[in-house]
Formats: sequence, structure tokens, C-alpha cells
Amino acid sequence: MKKVIWKFTLKEVETQTIQIPKGSVLMSVQSQNNKPCLWAVIHDTQAEMEEIKIRTLLTGQPFSDEEYFPTGFLGTYQLDSGAIVGHVFVE
Repeated sequence: MKKVIWKFTLKEVETQTIQIPKGSVLMSVQSQNNKPCLWAVIHDTQAEMEEIKIRTLLTGQPFSDEEYFPTGFLGTYQLDSGAIVGHVFVE
């Protein structure tokens, strides 16, 4: 079965849920056209969908170690020429 890379445009909010095919592999988060985006390898485009919870912390925003784990880090994006910097985690 062939795989495909999909892009998911993220909202600029602290917590959000997105629908993604089961078995997908989350690759990276960066900005594209001044919007935060998540890329994932999709193994089966016909697979049942599942919800994943995405958290974004802005630089300087306090958080507890219990809320975010290093293994859940997906990437950092910059918007507005670096005026907004978000660090994205998956739960």
C-alpha cells in the first residue's frame, strides 16, 4: 500500500483536536503562508479516523512538566516575522 503525506492547518489556539486517519505518523510542525501546519504520513487514506489533541505553547508561557512530555514535541513555528513563536505538542 502506498503512503501519502498530508498537511493539516492548525488553529492559533492553545488546545485543539484534529481528525487524522488511524495509524498515521506525525512528522513535523512549521509555518506555511503565515499559518501553523502539521505534516503527517498517512498509511491508509481509507482508514477509520481518530482524534488527536494538539497543544501549543507560546514562548514565555508557563506550563508544568506533567502537562507536556518531550516525546510529544512536534515542532516550533514562527508567524508574523517571528513576533509569534508557538511550540507544538501532541498528547
